[in-house]
Amino acid sequence: HPSLLFEHTSRIKDALQGFLLLPAPVALGLLLALWPLAAAGRRDLGDYLVMLLRKVMFAREAGSRLVAVRGFLFILLQQLRAAASSAGVEDDERAAAAAAAAAAAAAAAGPSFSQASCSQSSLSQMQALTSGAGVSLQHELQGFLRRALGQQAAVRSALYEGLSAILLADPGSRDVVLELVAPQFYRYVTEGAALPPLHCRLLVSGGGGGGGGYGSGSGGGSETVTLLEPLPALLACVRRVAGLCREAMVAAAVAAGEEEAAAAAGMPGVLLEEDEAEAGGGAGGGDVLMVEEEEEEEYGGGRQRQDQGADLAVKDLVRTWDGLARRLLRCEAEHFDMNCAADLNPAVASGAARQLQAACLLGAIEVAMEELVDIATGPGGSETAARSGERLARAFELHCRLHDLAREAKAPAGGSKAKPAATEAAAGSAADGSGGTAAGAGAAAGTTAAAAAGGGGSAKRPRELCPDLIPADSRPPALSAACLAKLCSGVLRDG
Repeated sequence: HPSLLFEHTSRIKDALQGFLLLPAPVALGLLLALWPLAAAGRRDLGDYLVMLLRKVMFAREAGSRLVAVRGFLFILLQQLRAAASSAGVEDDERAAAAAAAAAAAAAAAGPSFSQASCSQSSLSQMQALTSGAGVSLQHELQGFLRRALGQQAAVRSALYEGLSAILLADPGSRDVVLELVAPQFYRYVTEGAALPPLHCRLLVSGGGGGGGGYGSGSGGGSETVTLLEPLPALLACVRRVAGLCREAMVAAAVAAGEEEAAAAAGMPGVLLEEDEAEAGGGAGGGDVLMVEEEEEEEYGGGRQRQDQGADLAVKDLVRTWDGLARRLLRCEAEHFDMNCAADLNPAVASGAARQLQAACLLGAIEVAMEELVDIATGPGGSETAARSGERLARAFELHCRLHDLAREAKAPAGGSKAKPAATEAAAGSAADGSGGTAAGAGAAAGTTAAAAAGGGGSAKRPRELCPDLIPADSRPPALSAACLAKLCSGVLRDG
């Protein structure tokens, strides 16, 4: 009974004055608990919560800014779902009224053919997304989330995950999300068909290169290493946008009566061979098209862009994503300068940086694997089963190799330069593609402690050296629950 609390709204607002003083999980929980009250009819409380989140976005603590981003995305999703629910009710009522009117007209005029139709507007244009003074909440979204793109990696990771959820609730937000994530995506993709397809060194700050590379003789000090870009979350969001773009391209080709173009647009680029991609196969036709720094303004133009420019942006994103996924599956660990476990020693800055890069690459491979699983289990999956199965096996082999290297990495005892025994174990597991042994998994449990003990008296502990570092065995996967369920179902069915 939210109405019982309406008379206490002023006291609730007073209690929210200490919002910034609360721990981040408690603050987010308070916001989630109060939003149903705001959605039940107290518009002033909802506006107050949005204003509060704007203030929190400028807080000094990264945890508070993370709460602001998650809270704002939660409010937006609630608005979208409410709009979808009300639109469904209105459509049912409109269809019933139209059917009744058509029946009455048919009875009065005699036999005739009539068809009632109604157009459902995109959730992006519905009244539920308009907050007072005629300000579109989607405009608020763009301004707020553009500021979030300049925050720490944890904040941007929450942003990308929230944008993926928004696309599920409102596919009409595709262009808005594309404008937000496309410049970030293009920044890390290498040009042409060269390997590797990613600028991995731009993902990390520290480790001897400050985000721009590793010095030949540096990396053994106590420099703090920081993750700059949560690549798996970014790629997962881009993959969802590219899927919506591909569907729009197929629909446009079908509407124009171009069956061959529709078939080409519907062919996932990750399944093409390089010669097929260069010949113009797939949705984008050709290979990767890069966006220079001065061209990024084209993607930020929003509504001022012409239809031709919007279509070009859509095709570029699909082509770039397809080219990235295709090239990633052709890579070996050595393409990313990860030759042995000793290179990923978490007790030194260069090794910690490579550990972060390995985690990003593992997530990127998992996103590509989810793309392949969706293709194999989607419409027409049986027609491309051989190709998708081959590429899925290739992705799994690369994933196992990188995971073994990251898991087996240890600090040399006493700071010596001797190659650890884990190097040979990782090399052996990579040779047969087995993904490691139980003994290796047991040894990995003590990786952090061993690295801390072996770095010498002046060395930082791995967690202090790199606060963003998570051991390979503890890293959360980038695969969605639905994808994991499909994989498990396939294993149970086929063995």
